[in-house]
Amino acid sequence: MYLLFLRHKCFTVFVISDATAMISSSTSILLFWSIITSRCAEEEFLIRLPLKLVFRLGTLLVSVISMVLAFTATFSLFYGKDAAWVPLVVAVMAIVPVYLFSLLQLSLWSDAFAAYK
Repeated sequence: MYLLFLRHKCFTVFVISDATAMISSSTSILLFWSIITSRCAEEEFLIRLPLKLVFRLGTLLVSVISMVLAFTATFSLFYGKDAAWVPLVVAVMAIVPVYLFSLLQLSLWSDAFAAYK
């Protein structure tokens, strides 16, 4: 059955975004875990920890974007033929979590960048 999907561009987008989501989410979890379990000296709180936090939040954002893209590609693959407007509506709705995540983390990113300078 999967041979039928190999001809669709949405399936290729799904496979790539699904793999990216899995790798970036696993990386993000492991990197956040390394922050929690590390023993930091006082001077590391000013330079290294904000830089680590910015990098970890970046991997988390890539994970969320890839997950939403994989969902949208799958939805387009199954509902694109019957009603073309349905995947478009779902794609617009799927952007909302990415926007909210970015908006909520913006202050944390700016504080971390300010601490790094």
